[in-house]
Amino acid sequence: MAAIERVWAVPLSDGRVAEHVRIDGPDGKRVWWRIGDVNSLDGVASIDLPLYGADRLTGNVVTPIVLCEGEPATDALLDRQIEAVGTVTGATVTPCDQSLRCLIGRIVILWPDNDEPGRDHMSQVADRLIAIGVTDIRIVAWEDAPPKGDAANFSGDAEELQGLLQASIPIDALVDQHAEPMDLGALLDDVRGMITKYVALTAPQADAIALWVAHTHAFEAAETTPYLSATSPEKRSGKTRLLEVLELLVKQPWLTGRTTAAALARKVDKLRPTLLLDESDAAFKGDKEYTETLRGMLNTGHRQGGCVTTCIGQGANIDFKDFSTFCPKVIAGIGKLPDTVTDRSIPITMKRRARGEHVERFRYRNATAEGAPLYDRLARWVNQAIPDLCDARPEIPDSLNDRAADGWEPILAIADLAGDDWAGRARRAAAVLNVGDAQEDQSVGVSLLVDIRTVFCDGTDQLPSVVLIDRLVAIEESPWGEWFGKALTPTGLAKLLKPFGVRPRSIRTATGTPKGYRREDLTDAWDRYTPSVAATPQQLESERRTALSGPTREHLVADEKVAEISLFERNVADVADETPNHWGEGDAIQDVMEFELSP
Repeated sequence: MAAIERVWAVPLSDGRVAEHVRIDGPDGKRVWWRIGDVNSLDGVASIDLPLYGADRLTGNVVTPIVLCEGEPATDALLDRQIEAVGTVTGATVTPCDQSLRCLIGRIVILWPDNDEPGRDHMSQVADRLIAIGVTDIRIVAWEDAPPKGDAANFSGDAEELQGLLQASIPIDALVDQHAEPMDLGALLDDVRGMITKYVALTAPQADAIALWVAHTHAFEAAETTPYLSATSPEKRSGKTRLLEVLELLVKQPWLTGRTTAAALARKVDKLRPTLLLDESDAAFKGDKEYTETLRGMLNTGHRQGGCVTTCIGQGANIDFKDFSTFCPKVIAGIGKLPDTVTDRSIPITMKRRARGEHVERFRYRNATAEGAPLYDRLARWVNQAIPDLCDARPEIPDSLNDRAADGWEPILAIADLAGDDWAGRARRAAAVLNVGDAQEDQSVGVSLLVDIRTVFCDGTDQLPSVVLIDRLVAIEESPWGEWFGKALTPTGLAKLLKPFGVRPRSIRTATGTPKGYRREDLTDAWDRYTPSVAATPQQLESERRTALSGPTREHLVADEKVAEISLFERNVADVADETPNHWGEGDAIQDVMEFELSP
């Protein structure tokens, strides 16, 4: 009998092609992998290799699928008209989540080799299946399997084979119901300890990042995923080091500084990785197609169901496809992220280490050995925690706005499972990071509302525009005196307030009826956009009555005269073209900035 060679080609992510080779000959079967002329899979990650036989699965979700170890066992079942797939890298490597996704929604029967490595292998596979949401998992009873265990050694007829499969038992029956649950609090402490060993962080930052690492392993149980925005004002502030440490701890990491728009959309859609995106400030200023794809991914990828739509095909065969964007992400860069991204993020503002701050040198080999046990503990924890996390409804601090509350909800759910200590630490971190930084990261318009609120808190009921501007300029560290090189004008003030429904009106003063603003017209905008500083009308009235000294009519008249002089001096006929240091926001801000021209 002549030997028959069968080849199954698998494209790899690095552009190479791995070939699964099977030869049936007089002496039996031989199976191996080769890449080019090399009969080896050295250097190939398991993430690149699908399950053997996955391309031959039918769409019948009612029919159980048998998952075996190895190609011969899979072929033996396929020859008997049993739907089957097999792992392809031996008992020492567990298939990645993406390889197993073809089994979601199906009844899966695990058929391990009847030895200790085979049983351990299928136990790890079961853990992965549970983590990605496969709910109906059964396993062939070891005592019923043939001596070696796999399907290639099963000598019974079709009826006996069906009986063996029907006698498979739920995977839950093999779980020790009395095993002690994992100490999540201790696990989070250890994760936090490894991160702070190599990266200088504040306590709230370290707590938030440790919880977020756990979230990456369980994010599919959540409706939303918060991003981490690791930013700094200058280079060498620890952002890249943070990403390198996270790469060892998060689920299915993809650390990249630059990729193509097509690869970005397709890889996120296919693998659902934890995206660790470095040098993002450069990415937002680079290739327009990539920038727009990245913006779309970040704007939609914080919630289940988020997607970007891209054309595929060529010519008459052109079509469109929705690519899923939902996955955990870290965005690191210098400067300020776009507001839409910041709004979906837990902000981690990093600084260069001070002389007294010590971290250990990062050696990849040593750190990998340290991180591997933590990664395994996280993977085991998530199998216990998924049901609880799916049902969790943690208490959300009232100080968080709606977007921040959505992002922190899955983080707080994990913290609550870890006990009271971590539950309190998580909520303190949320208050410091997302509430405490809110004033610094707010938009120009909201910053203006906050400062106007400060001006009116002295009991003032109304102010002419020019007087209001002078008092805004007088606020220490305010930008209004050097707004694009010139002081803010009444026209510019009106344009900034218009989106909030606030418009200037004629007000009566001792010297006439200039255009200005009344406190009662601003309270709605304060309540809606600056709730952490805006007071109720009753509080404002109380402040007015209890103010030690408010502006008298004489003061107001004097202010108007000074304002008239300063207004005359700053009337200009041109507009400065300086742009703020915001990623991609200069044009939007410039649109609302106009300076009053001389009459």
